[in-house]
Amino acid sequence: MKPGEEELNRVFWTTFNQLGTLSTFYSVMKNGLPHGAKKQVREMADFADDLYRDGTLASWLYEPQKVDDLYRAIVKQTDSVHEEIKENAQRSLDAVAIILAHSILDVSVHGYLEVLSLASPESFVPFIEKKQVSISQVKSNTYEQVRDEKVKEYMEKQIDRNSLVFKLLESPDLPCAGLCHESRSFRPG
Repeated sequence: MKPGEEELNRVFWTTFNQLGTLSTFYSVMKNGLPHGAKKQVREMADFADDLYRDGTLASWLYEPQKVDDLYRAIVKQTDSVHEEIKENAQRSLDAVAIILAHSILDVSVHGYLEVLSLASPESFVPFIEKKQVSISQVKSNTYEQVRDEKVKEYMEKQIDRNSLVFKLLESPDLPCAGLCHESRSFRPG
């Protein structure tokens, strides 16, 4: 098995499963919106009915004799309230889906960078070539061992802490930059 192949497999299936979960969540929530909105409107109408029947609604009015007119207006509003609830819920669902999709993309990009660091550690040398290395580390390890350790540190300290935008756009020399534009430093090994 080539370096990074096992990690690539893990990252791919993790991403695939996360996207499936997001798709299922979105579908279930979206298909449940009409029913949920109707239920909420029905609960609001039942509450208004209770207030009307027990006289509470009339006691809140400055002109209690207009309680019938107010009640009819409340009942008439339920259709527009139903549509408004559905629209607000759809917007909220869309926002949640975007946030989840961003998180999945961020984790996936990081995972693929880890794969690249294992499969082609030499591509990361421009980012670590000026890092300090102790003499004892040089004496007791090969170049590849020192390089791999520094690449691992770079991944943990730099890549983990940066945003998705940095990983994809603001650092054109990162090996994953080929996802957005041609990379100048990535050379599969």
